Amino acid sequence: MSNIIWTDDLNVGIDSIDIQHRHIVNLFNTLNETYKHGEISRSNALLSELIDYKLAHFTFEEDLLKKSDYPLYKMHRVSHELLTNTCLDLHQRAESGEFIVHEAIPFLRTVLVRHMKGEDADYAIYLREAHYTKQQTGRGWLSALKRAFK
Repeated sequence: MSNIIWTDDLNVGIDSIDIQHRHIVNLFNTLNETYKHGEISRSNALLSELIDYKLAHFTFEEDLLKKSDYPLYKMHRVSHELLTNTCLDLHQRAESGEFIVHEAIPFLRTVLVRHMKGEDADYAIYLREAHYTKQQTGRGWLSALKRAFK
């Protein structure tokens, strides 16, 4: 399985999210390389770290969307719940000693890229447009969120 190459189309244009996405991609690539080199115990540990970070990222993202009154918040949250359920299953299996990295890598590669380019790009457009329309008053909620998450 190939690594994920960070390209501009993975940027959503919100610094805090892009930083987290880059970290997720780096964790995935490290996991993938470790697996290729046959480092089984390190692969399981990296898989757990990646899943833990991804779940924390979902929480961060959902909080951002809820505070911004994103109209598709509930739908985005359902998307996260579906991914979370699969990730938790993978995490539990890895924690119990089952070697599932070979199964997890293709799944994670596909859903990470699809989610960043799809649902995440969609909400980023909404957040940026809403901020732009509020610029004249200087009270855009995106700027307030930026202050809240510094």
